[in-house]
Amino acid sequence: MTLPCALEGHAVLLVVDGIGYLMPAIRPDMPPRLRRLLGLRREATIRGRCPSCSATATGGAPLAPRLGESIMEHEAWCPVADAIVGPLLARYWRADARRSSGDKWSP
Repeated sequence: MTLPCALEGHAVLLVVDGIGYLMPAIRPDMPPRLRRLLGLRREATIRGRCPSCSATATGGAPLAPRLGESIMEHEAWCPVADAIVGPLLARYWRADARRSSGDKWSP
């Protein structure tokens, strides 16, 4: 189930087996590579193990009932590592902000 959240368009709250996961939205206008990588990262988070590098989630303290915090440290070579996905997502959001503001030079 996908529920709306305060970051509409930027993030989604996915509820799987009664557990909420706040994750970046995968939008149809994103480049195919970014959509694919965010999908792989979403799968890794929900399953608790990365299918690419076998990283596992380490749990933090619960933030609220049925909503927790976890960290998954992917290998540097993993296609869904922060160092790879982060810059792609940041570049997309910057371009999206320019498009939204009406900047005629936006891609």
